[in-house]
Amino acid sequence: MNSLLLFVYFCLTFAITDGRNLEIENEDITFASSRASNFEFVSLQLINSSHPFKYIHFGYPGYPNDEKYVIEFENGTEWNLNLQLNIELIPSYFRFHTNDYDHEIHSTSVEHCYYKGYLDESIDSYAAMSTCNGLRGRIYLDGEFYVLHYTPGKSHFLYNIKYEHASKYKTCGTLHETDIPKDFHAIPNELSPTNTRLRRQGQISRFVELYIVIDSTLNNRIGTSDASRQYAIEIANQMDASYSTIEVRVAIVGVSVWLSDMIAVSGDLGVTLDRWLEYLPTLKTQASVTFDNAQLITGIDQPSSSVVGMAPVGSMCFDSSGGVNRDTSGNNAISIASTVSHEMGHNFGMQHDEERSCYSCASDNGCIMNAVGSGLPVTLFSTCSVNDLSASLEEGVGFCIYNEPERLATDPFCGNGFVEEGEQCDCGSNITCESVDPCCEPGLCVLKAGASCADGDCCVNCQFRDSTYLCRDVANVCDLREYCTGSDSLCPNNEYKRDGIPCIENSQSSYCYQGDCKYLSSQCDYLWGSTSNVADNRCFDQLNIRGNEDGNCGMNAGGVFVPCTAGNVQCGKIHCSNIGFDDFQLSGDISLISFMFSSQSESYTCSSATIDVGNDVPDPGLVFDGTYCGNEQICISQACVDISTLPITMCTLFNGTECAGNGVCTNLGTCRCDAGYFGSACETPTDSSPNQILVSLYLLMLSIFSIVLLS
Repeated sequence: MNSLLLFVYFCLTFAITDGRNLEIENEDITFASSRASNFEFVSLQLINSSHPFKYIHFGYPGYPNDEKYVIEFENGTEWNLNLQLNIELIPSYFRFHTNDYDHEIHSTSVEHCYYKGYLDESIDSYAAMSTCNGLRGRIYLDGEFYVLHYTPGKSHFLYNIKYEHASKYKTCGTLHETDIPKDFHAIPNELSPTNTRLRRQGQISRFVELYIVIDSTLNNRIGTSDASRQYAIEIANQMDASYSTIEVRVAIVGVSVWLSDMIAVSGDLGVTLDRWLEYLPTLKTQASVTFDNAQLITGIDQPSSSVVGMAPVGSMCFDSSGGVNRDTSGNNAISIASTVSHEMGHNFGMQHDEERSCYSCASDNGCIMNAVGSGLPVTLFSTCSVNDLSASLEEGVGFCIYNEPERLATDPFCGNGFVEEGEQCDCGSNITCESVDPCCEPGLCVLKAGASCADGDCCVNCQFRDSTYLCRDVANVCDLREYCTGSDSLCPNNEYKRDGIPCIENSQSSYCYQGDCKYLSSQCDYLWGSTSNVADNRCFDQLNIRGNEDGNCGMNAGGVFVPCTAGNVQCGKIHCSNIGFDDFQLSGDISLISFMFSSQSESYTCSSATIDVGNDVPDPGLVFDGTYCGNEQICISQACVDISTLPITMCTLFNGTECAGNGVCTNLGTCRCDAGYFGSACETPTDSSPNQILVSLYLLMLSIFSIVLLS
């Protein structure tokens, strides 16, 4: 995997209608095929309770695991809404902080009032709702999206999203492609956007542990830090509904609300993104919880810019796994969830849908990864996005999302489709259980007689796969294989070689960095095709010190090219040879440059590219982080640094050698032993048992005795 961290402008803005638009005007409200249109006040009845909806107490912990409502329209039409508490959403280790990090709330203190569900009226339906302050959220029904709102007067109204007053279309200044293979895999039928029914999902084993930060501007607009926390969780619940359709779950593990900003938040999202990514290591230390992805949501306004989000592409699980998002929705969780889902999609390696043959989403509003939008919320992924995700995961992006949340925040109960404490399995409701899980007893959440497991990559026909079964193959020479344990249904967590371990790929020497082996020639292949070569070293030496478009080490915050120092020339603009301009693999606002240097005895060519993705964002024509630049040195942020300066967790030494020379050190700082060895430092041969030692001593004594007799 050669993950290219392109920084992507997401130019899709959303507008929520204000209070004036919410009034029902003097016009006939019609229904087509019993479907609501325009704004309609509705009445709700909680049918599994003796009290009407308006008397329900909305305080924690009074949230049942299951609820069923009847939504009644003015013309007598009824929808039957079945809801189930989204217990996967908030793990037990959820943390909430204000920006001084002295105020911490654990998940048991956070009200959990976030649901998922469906309508009885159609198999092609799902819902993502909140009951924290009245019932509100979105409902998908037969290709149409509806929003249910709750007003302070305890009245509810519902409208079709396509009738919402949208802002004018916004477009990106630059569109480009990303580091995703061109031979996209065919979309599996079960992942098609047409199959969005979520009545009972299979056992999805991919979870993004998400951390959301609300900046001070947005918090001030919302009103209180508690309301901001609730808003962030509601956003995550809406994101989970969208990502569940492509078999990825979103669990929110933490929320920070900045009473005063911890970084300088600028109206220029490119500048803010740089600062946000630099701040992430600090956030990981202060947040007291591990997360896979972190998204900053700001309320700062920038009327002159249509850009509402930015994120590095293909960075999920790596140091730059995150993005920045501008909330222009007027505190509408459904709308801003579309933006955050888009940016996290870029983290997963998803490209924009434009100019590709993508299956258009059922909604008239488009797909999540559209770069140009109508200003209306979007909630579905295209086939291209699904294929991008599949290709990225195979390339090693997202290695951390295979670790399921340990325990859920709510009390466990049998039948919710998620295995919790005290359960051996959970196949959902009694109605659906038999059809989806032949290994689990419905209603009891115990394995059937003779069954050892119910689901997971290491479970087949209700039995554990043995320890020789390869459940996750390597993505590259710096990755490590994972095998089943023989006693667990899940594939072990993904591990790879620690940073700094020497690697050789395609006869090129480098050092492992974040699970990949990077070198200049592979980047030339990426930019110019497989027939290209790395240019002569003199191209780097002579051009990258110029500090202009011919050669540089990137741009500063003011958009001015920075010249490379002599020690960093190998980490600036990448120069290739044996190319043709028609061979260039990327598209967008591109400047291609080629120089030929010649003398009486020789000549050499230096070809490079500048892809304009914003003055404050590095372009993919710069050398990738982790690329070899010298003995015990790699490129980091266009500087050639010693590997010894990286924050590396070393493994146990034995006789001065890491892992005793009989294994490899992983990113977790543990030894993965070669066959024939075990121990924390791989110091013990597997044939060194006491009995084997006695046999060896016996044979040695017998040999000595024979020699004595012969003498």
